[in-house]
Amino acid sequence: MNQNAVAQIAVTITLKALPGKETALAQLLTGAAEIVQQTEPKTLYWFATKVNQNTFTINDGFADESGMQEHFQGKVAAVLKNEAEQLLVGGWEKGVVANIQRSSILSTIQKK
Repeated sequence: MNQNAVAQIAVTITLKALPGKETALAQLLTGAAEIVQQTEPKTLYWFATKVNQNTFTINDGFADESGMQEHFQGKVAAVLKNEAEQLLVGGWEKGVVANIQRSSILSTIQKK
């Protein structure tokens, strides 16, 4: 990831696991950070959270549109799309795409 770029675009996606699929979704998200690190130099930050038993979030930051588009066409997005029907309430369209929230970052700090 490019440590000199400044994130201007934030994306948060809220995901709800199907009953009994919470652990599988958590495992997918846990392994995803390394894939993003290795394959998406324009993704400035990426992290996943567990909100409660069945609700998770993916959080991304990008300097520009090109980074965001590359991310949505990347390996993690492909795996999530492939697994969505088995893991998520609403599958890909209603469980992922419909829950994408894009924001403009107003301020940030970067500690080294």
